[in-house]
Amino acid sequence: MNTIEEIIIKVPSNIAEAYRRSTKEEQEQIQLKLALIMESNLFNNRKSVDLASRGMNEEQAANLRGRLQCFAEDWDQPEMDVYDAL
Repeated sequence: MNTIEEIIIKVPSNIAEAYRRSTKEEQEQIQLKLALIMESNLFNNRKSVDLASRGMNEEQAANLRGRLQCFAEDWDQPEMDVYDAL
């Protein structure tokens, strides 16, 4: 089972302020999305993800994908490519 660790990510001050003003639920969704983006970028050589090794079954993964889908349009915008370099 994966443990959760805190890391620090530097972002522009207006983004940091908007994050601090968001609800706990919104912050959790943002954290999940960022974790998925980071994993995708850091391990992009992988063709698939071993869900079981991450403590997640297929149903849970589908649920997570569904919950994060609301962010897809925003995160797929060309302006968001700047975060790929982080």
